[in-house]
Amino acid sequence: DDPADFALRSPFPTVLILRGSDVREAEDVCEQQGRVTEDIAIANEARLRQVGYAELQAALDNIWTAAREGRSTEMLEAAQEEREAALEQA
Repeated sequence: DDPADFALRSPFPTVLILRGSDVREAEDVCEQQGRVTEDIAIANEARLRQVGYAELQAALDNIWTAAREGRSTEMLEAAQEEREAALEQA
């Protein structure tokens, strides 16, 4: 029950498409900061552990429920608004 396992979960089948130029850019930024790209995964796992298993499971359950009820788009829009607000505060 490690919260970091949620990094590998998706409520729906997912294919990640990464552009080579974006990957190289991320590698360059990490190098400039004296880090390696693995640091990103390590930071993500730490954040998931900080949030905690119960909260992450509840979020995943809410996504499933919203999808079954046809509220996926509404939920996505709300999440995007929350993210934008958080970025503005940072």
